[in-house]
Amino acid sequence: GRAAGPWLRLLRTRVAGARVSSLSWSPDGQLLAAASPDQAGLQVWEVASGIPTPVSAGPAAFDTVRWSPCGNYVFAAGTGSRHFYIFETHRWRWARWQTSSGSPSSPSPPSASPLPRPNTHASASQRGTSGTTTPRDSVVAA
Repeated sequence: GRAAGPWLRLLRTRVAGARVSSLSWSPDGQLLAAASPDQAGLQVWEVASGIPTPVSAGPAAFDTVRWSPCGNYVFAAGTGSRHFYIFETHRWRWARWQTSSGSPSSPSPPSASPLPRPNTHASASQRGTSGTTTPRDSVVAA
């Protein structure tokens, strides 16, 4: 067999010159998600082909993005915001959550757990881009 050599692939952002502040590989290594403070939403690419995965522009610009260990959810947050967003990765629907105080940072350490119920440490928004995600329906990195 051939020895695997180094490789490099350039992935283009939706907005020319947009900075990338955070990257996260899907657990299976097939997708790469990026956050940028210069454009709303997530950018996700299929790594092998470099083809962007269709994700709506999204609700806000993000500084941090992290994939859940199961691969079904992506956490995204912006600096200085009390909100964070959970995207489900099958149809890329999202739900907005709000912290009780302070700014959410990337989850540490990442683990699969139920989303917090409203009126505890976070509350869900009423709608997402293509549907609603409710706390009882979701598991995500926390």
